[in-house]
Parts: sequence; structure tokens; C-alpha cells
Amino acid sequence: MTGTVARVLQELLRDQGVQHVFDVIGRESAAITFDEVDGIDFVLTRHEFRRL
Repeated sequence: MTGTVARVLQELLRDQGVQHVFDVIGRESAAITFDEVDGIDFVLTRHEFRRL
């Protein structure tokens, strides 16, 4: 395996059978673009904080 750490992580997850990755808008994992990986669906979610 060669490439960036993010790319290696993507390939390892795919090879382990991961089919879906969920993320919350604005989190650090947004830098890992799972949209580029065949076989893994990237699901972007939202988090709504309770109003005070």
C-alpha cells in the first residue's frame, strides 16, 4: 500500500467490507473524502444542538 494515510485508511476499510461511512458536518474526518472510494457510500449527517 502506498499513498497518503487517508487513502490507506480508505483502502483498509473497503478491504474489511465497510460499505457505509457516516460523518458529522465540520468534524476533522471531513478531510478524508470517502466519495473517492468505490464501494463505500459516504453519508453526511447533521448535528443539532439543543437550544438553550
